[in-house]
Amino acid sequence: MKKSNRFLLKFTLVLSAFMCQADPMILQPNLGSLAEEFSTLQYSVITMIITVSALFLGIAALISGSVAAKIGKKKLLLTGSLLFGCGGCLTSIAPSFALIILCRILEGLGAGFVITLSMTLIPELFPNEKESNQILGVNAVATALWGTVLGTVAGYLGVISWKYANFLYLIGFVILIFQLLVIPSDNKLRQHTPAVPGGKVTASAYSVAILAFLFAVISTIFMTSVAAFIIDAGLGDSSQAGVTVSAMTVGSFLIGLAFAKLFESLKTLTPVVSYVAMAIGVILPVLMPSYFIACAGAFIFGMGYGTYFPYINAEAIRISPPESTDANMSLINGAYYIGMFASSFLMAGIGSLFHNQTAMFYYKFMAVVFTLFVIYYLIQAAKERKK
Repeated sequence: MKKSNRFLLKFTLVLSAFMCQADPMILQPNLGSLAEEFSTLQYSVITMIITVSALFLGIAALISGSVAAKIGKKKLLLTGSLLFGCGGCLTSIAPSFALIILCRILEGLGAGFVITLSMTLIPELFPNEKESNQILGVNAVATALWGTVLGTVAGYLGVISWKYANFLYLIGFVILIFQLLVIPSDNKLRQHTPAVPGGKVTASAYSVAILAFLFAVISTIFMTSVAAFIIDAGLGDSSQAGVTVSAMTVGSFLIGLAFAKLFESLKTLTPVVSYVAMAIGVILPVLMPSYFIACAGAFIFGMGYGTYFPYINAEAIRISPPESTDANMSLINGAYYIGMFASSFLMAGIGSLFHNQTAMFYYKFMAVVFTLFVIYYLIQAAKERKK
């Protein structure tokens, strides 16, 4: 493969993945505005605008391997981009909350196909582990950078109306064009398929999938609470909330630049450092609630998130024999995005149990959970050292 073609292929795979992964940044800054418009609904229900998309994204991830085997990876990739763009844009003109949810389902299905296939094609087309880790790092950087742009622009558009922000989903059609022109045909992609088809999920993938699920549950609580935290605490409006969300993505961006080297240096301590950063990110605003501290906390949280997210994907690739890569990646990506959906139910359940559904309460809850994860990974790292 020519060097120029390799670059375009990497660019298109990363473009496909990061544009869909940054999708929540469009709606997060405007959750407060949505809550005001649909004031008869609980806030945990409003957050389903994000999490229901994640549920169907997870479902799409779980079935993408089997569907792609029947119709071809490129065809499914193109279909996913079309659903992503159409579902996102139609949200702006949906006349009711129920139809908004339906549009988000279409968008989630599309994003699920695109993200999962992009992630499986990376190790398939670039089998060198160091090269694939570098691509994952670039993907984390691109997701953070694009998320910064989306979060800021969506926040300012939300000052006019949250509906305007959803036209940013037109980017789905940009993805479609690049995929159509650059991704090899299904016949050529089959040449990269491992000699042993129909690989099954390996035992180690289940443990990684559980960790991905739990990470998604708790990190999504932060993402769906940060805008409400700014507004509820009287620290700003949706535009300030957008900047705070962008601070998180800037943190992810900066750490993503060095992910490959960071992962190589920290090794088993990578998840420990990740969760320490996320814990600090929620503890600081609780102790010192101010707009500046909230932004600083979001930035530090983003550094932790930006380390752990590619770490999970790198682990998925590392533990997967070639014939099981598609099956393992589908399971782990599916678990992550279903975890995002489950977070709304956890928020509602925990809030009802303690009779407190404020953003401040959820920040305190996250501080406890992140600290528990730090302890867990420290124990795991100690076990690895003994081995």
